[in-house]
Amino acid sequence: MLNHHLTVTPSPVSGFGRVLRLLPAVIILAALALVTYANTFTAPFVFDDLPHITENPCIRVSEITPGAMIRILDSRLITRPLANFSLAVNFFFHQYDVRGYHAVNLAIHIITALLVMLVARETLRLGGYDTTWTPLLAAALWLVNPVHTQSVTYIVQRMNSMAALFYLLALYLYIRARMNAGSSQGRSILLYALCLTAAVLALASKENAATLIVVLPLYEWFFFYRPGTARPKHWLFGTELAAAFLIALAILYLGLNPDMLHGRFNRLGFTMGQRLLTEAGVVIYYVSLIFFPHPARLNLDPDFPLSRAMTAPLSTFPAMIALGLMLAAALYGARRHRLCSFAALWFLITLSIESSVLPLALIYEHRTYLPSVFPLIALTAFADRHIRPQFAAVVLLSLCIGVCGFWTYRRNAVWTDAIRLWQDTAAKSPGQARPYCNIGSELLLAGKPGEAIAPLARGLVLDPYYTDIHNAMAIACHLTGNDEKALAHCRAALDTDPGHLEALNTMGFILREQGNLDQARERFDRVLEQTPDNFEALMNLGLIERARKDIPGAVSWFQKAVAIHPANDQALYYLSSSLAQSGRTDEAIEYLQKARKLSPNDPALIWEMVLIFSEAGNYGKAAEWMETLVALQAGNPKLLYNLACLYALQHDRSRAVETLRKAVDGGYNDWPRLRTDKDLENIRGTTYYQNLIQNH
Repeated sequence: MLNHHLTVTPSPVSGFGRVLRLLPAVIILAALALVTYANTFTAPFVFDDLPHITENPCIRVSEITPGAMIRILDSRLITRPLANFSLAVNFFFHQYDVRGYHAVNLAIHIITALLVMLVARETLRLGGYDTTWTPLLAAALWLVNPVHTQSVTYIVQRMNSMAALFYLLALYLYIRARMNAGSSQGRSILLYALCLTAAVLALASKENAATLIVVLPLYEWFFFYRPGTARPKHWLFGTELAAAFLIALAILYLGLNPDMLHGRFNRLGFTMGQRLLTEAGVVIYYVSLIFFPHPARLNLDPDFPLSRAMTAPLSTFPAMIALGLMLAAALYGARRHRLCSFAALWFLITLSIESSVLPLALIYEHRTYLPSVFPLIALTAFADRHIRPQFAAVVLLSLCIGVCGFWTYRRNAVWTDAIRLWQDTAAKSPGQARPYCNIGSELLLAGKPGEAIAPLARGLVLDPYYTDIHNAMAIACHLTGNDEKALAHCRAALDTDPGHLEALNTMGFILREQGNLDQARERFDRVLEQTPDNFEALMNLGLIERARKDIPGAVSWFQKAVAIHPANDQALYYLSSSLAQSGRTDEAIEYLQKARKLSPNDPALIWEMVLIFSEAGNYGKAAEWMETLVALQAGNPKLLYNLACLYALQHDRSRAVETLRKAVDGGYNDWPRLRTDKDLENIRGTTYYQNLIQNH
């Protein structure tokens, strides 16, 4: 009688020997990754990077402690704690230097490619394929596929790539454990335990890793059970367990409140049924992207047509037929074409969470990252088996790798500039308002409010009720001097969404600058009612108290802002300045030193240091900092004049006179011309402080 299980004898090569054998492949994959992603290390934070990284207080850790780690597990981010932990570690070492984030993303991509190769090698061995070059070629083809730029270059999608890394690690460990069956029970138990650990880590990175509980039994059936034998008794139990787990996960993810589910779909602008119909076309489109990922087809925010019925648009029904045929072919060919059938089922199953009925955006390229693994392994294996001579297959696959690598480099060039990225998106999705909103927002960040108005206006034509565009337009109008129009856009945003935080903050900021402090405070109070840790609101409330001369009140608000954003030099600066005005000089210097570590050449921070020491009567220290500022500002005559004042206050007459002459020679003439050096005495006392305050 045949055994139910397929027994595979593990390789006799030692673990260290296997590592050495992998070294050339690691070097090749790493070199390919470094070449194709060489132009991405300065690509800026964009889109969802902002709420998850630059505006996320939970990852701003100044020390690696249990308390800091608990902050990362904020209830809003609890679904992906491991990915957020990695972002927090990045912040600890790099703050907002994007190079560190990109280096980690690329390292994850390289390790994942190595796991693709290992999984491919074991799977091809089980399927009777040649494993000399095919696993490496499959991994390389997957590594350089341009469709994956969104998972690697887009920093926040580390969540996606980390989940794929641990997902493949769990699968590989499972395969090794099964191949080790009958050899060493202790080793098998260890491998199963590590497999479970990797699965948990994958799920802690992103929810789509839950499909692993379906994929592992499926892999077992395809590659370890002999065709024609009965399924083991635990198969049905495993299938039921998998279904129960996925249902529980869906309930956890969606919540038990049907109104909440309905509300999510309302915000997205489509129904559950419409999403399900649309996803048939989306899945077929994903297939085309994997096998023809030309940069012209790649888009950060695709404008995919929504299917409102089986024939609206007409492409919906053919897409559903194509999807059904794919599934039928995979099931029909399961015995004769195991690898191809499994690849098709893998693709559909790993997409199932994000391409079914859940209230998520319709389409994103990064969702193909994990699903593309086995289709590309199957494609490589097919070429290796059916193209003769075999050398021709290797050359053809190598040529494909080269072309894809070039396309990836070209696509990454678009990511290096946020404005260029959104202009590319707008050109490919001209009917969507969001790209125009983001073009305008990026122009505002670049200090070009005048140029931002045109794309924002275009976005409002497409969607007059787009609150984020109204808010960005309000900022643009304010910066170009039209506060009346700016406030009108704020009101338009708040009419659509009374709780729109950004519009409330913008309106409060404009009112504060106009001197309407009570009205401004009311807006910021409304922001804090919704989000007590809103950094912008806390900072503006501190500035309101400064304007009212309530320095202790200002200190309190700025302390809260610094607690939330300890690496923000502006918050540290204002806290330091307010502490100095409160007479708390030592604390003021401490916070100012922290700010200078973040921005060592910021003249405002050095000037504040001058003020703090001079107000405290330490003119020597004040002069040292002023000398630093003079060197930084290339002998600015006004600064030289103030340095002369500081020397005079120390009764260092010779240096005061010499420095004053440099100031006069440099063109400083903001006071009646001095007739004699004795008139330096006039610099002292009140005149000195008046000049400092005037320049401040």
